[in-house]
Amino acid sequence: MNNHRQLRRDLRSKGMPITRTVVGARLLCRWLYLKHGNPHWVFAEQYGFVILNLITAQGVNHARKKNQIRRMRLRDMNRMAVFQFPRKGWMYKKEKLNK
Repeated sequence: MNNHRQLRRDLRSKGMPITRTVVGARLLCRWLYLKHGNPHWVFAEQYGFVILNLITAQGVNHARKKNQIRRMRLRDMNRMAVFQFPRKGWMYKKEKLNK
């Protein structure tokens, strides 16, 4: 069986952001939101803290569906998350109008 370090390395190679500490996850979550404008959620797993956005959550739901597990909805993600940024609302960042 893979140890936690190998699991994190494999998931990072697939493009999923994972950190070992909750502080690092919170900082990375905020940075990713400011970079892309999409809301992000942090989930605690045995091997670390996984950061999901709306697009990666669809991939997780696809894997859950293949394993006959009920899909995660937005309200489930809000309830299960250790940290969420932005804390209120899940809409995309709105562009400012130039007047």
